[in-house]
Amino acid sequence: MRLHKKNIFIIISSFIIASFFLFNSNIKSQISYGTDTFKDNPDNQIDESLKECKWCLDSLEPEKPLDIDSTPIYNIPLPSNMKPISEVIGKGKNIPLQFAYNDLNWTRPVYKTYWHTGPSGNGGRWSYVPERINYALHRIFTTYPTASIYYDFVHNLGISDESDKFDFDYANIDQVVLVAMQSNVKKIVTLDNQVIVIVEPKRNGLQTLVIPKNTVQPSSKDEATIFQMVTPEGYEIDYSLINLK
Repeated sequence: MRLHKKNIFIIISSFIIASFFLFNSNIKSQISYGTDTFKDNPDNQIDESLKECKWCLDSLEPEKPLDIDSTPIYNIPLPSNMKPISEVIGKGKNIPLQFAYNDLNWTRPVYKTYWHTGPSGNGGRWSYVPERINYALHRIFTTYPTASIYYDFVHNLGISDESDKFDFDYANIDQVVLVAMQSNVKKIVTLDNQVIVIVEPKRNGLQTLVIPKNTVQPSSKDEATIFQMVTPEGYEIDYSLINLK
């Protein structure tokens, strides 16, 4: 017996409508279950995917919407005795260039796997978006080669793989590690609490330099020392702050 086209249409339409209501009912029951369970016992019974989702969000952004001003990465005050860049270059002392790594063809990464919130990304340790943006705004970075600080430093900069090839003494804490990106360092001059890093700006490039602490002699030892990346004409591109106590 052949079915009339109208009857076929009614059967198919009824099936689609019934399927929609069944699917919608299941979704609502799952949402209701998750909400009630979260209220009753958030630690033991909440669905694992909901917990993972919340954990990922906490690793990525602030709990509530807020405006964050652009600040130096380590958020310490500028030295109070800053001089014009031209004066530091003219009166300062040259610091010999000691490269621990020098690749002018290196391309800065947009994203690294260890910045992810998942297990392969070290659990969101370096995933926080405001920090990722803050690091991306800079081209010059300074740190001490102490184990825990240095570990976070190279991962936040996205140069963990490259750091395995850095040639310097990690056990020597009397030195500053300077990383310059997208530039070619030509000269370093220091005076008081300022270190001027004269560079040729470039689209690519990763350079790591080692600066012995005794070559920088801040006049105000209780204040930070500023490392200023500047063009050969003396225009500042970026800066980094570090305490040299």
